[in-house]
Amino acid sequence: MPNIDTKKSKKKPSIPEIKKALKEYEKDELISMLMDCYKMSKEVKNYVHVLLQPEEALE
Repeated sequence: MPNIDTKKSKKKPSIPEIKKALKEYEKDELISMLMDCYKMSKEVKNYVHVLLQPEEALE
């Protein structure tokens, strides 16, 4: 599993750093990560629902 190098600095990774790290993950790892976020966050759950069923979001 890829890892963002946090030893270089204590700051949060930038968007380009996150994109670069995510490109190294396998599809199943990304799905697992998304599902973990989905389970932990109401905002992520709502976002995923809008992505998968945009017609219902307009109601």
